[in-house]
Amino acid sequence: MEFERANGKPHPCPEQLSHFVYGLPEWNRAAIAEAKRIACAGCFATALQIALLPLRDLEVGLIAATAVTGSSGSGTSASAATHHPTRANDFRAYKILTHQHLSEVRAAMARGHISGTLSFVPESGPFVRGIFAALQFLLPRGIDRAELRARAEEAFAGSPFVRLIEGSPRVAAVAGSNFADVGIAADEKSAAILIALDNLGKGMAGQAVQVMNLALGLEETTGLWSAGRFPG
Repeated sequence: MEFERANGKPHPCPEQLSHFVYGLPEWNRAAIAEAKRIACAGCFATALQIALLPLRDLEVGLIAATAVTGSSGSGTSASAATHHPTRANDFRAYKILTHQHLSEVRAAMARGHISGTLSFVPESGPFVRGIFAALQFLLPRGIDRAELRARAEEAFAGSPFVRLIEGSPRVAAVAGSNFADVGIAADEKSAAILIALDNLGKGMAGQAVQVMNLALGLEETTGLWSAGRFPG
């Protein structure tokens, strides 16, 4: 039922759902290592869920998320959404508050005991590869920036492809790689968790290799431990 609401059509094989493990290592590493059938996470869902990890077991309230993706995020079939000349020098939102990955992320929030309401606005940027997402929320009671960063350090400690950085992540620093860069900002009342990743790498093909490595008992980073194209 949830799949049909999110995608506008029934699931083609609902009887198989219970046989699959959700393929997002940062949330589900142990289960993936024991799995035979794995369903990889969507690209926006990957970005948002990695950014949400430091909020596990917290009551957060409203989380306002925006995420900008490049033209490759719409696939290769010719359309106004994929044709780069129609996207160059432009910026727009689409599927506002209705993107199909929203239900995927809300399900993860429930599993991670993140009590809050997620609002999501996806956006189309004038570049080819990459996702930049920002999650904004009021700081939960008893949490300040230092505590939020400490929670992030703990959440990402066993994740070789998630890099906690100072300042803002940059799409150019992760494009062409399987890395996801995360930054945290906060003032006295509110906070933002920012993330950049390659939608075709960590958001798709790279992540598929990563979960395959885990399922086969290989080193998680096998075939993936390479920098992006950014010269810095």
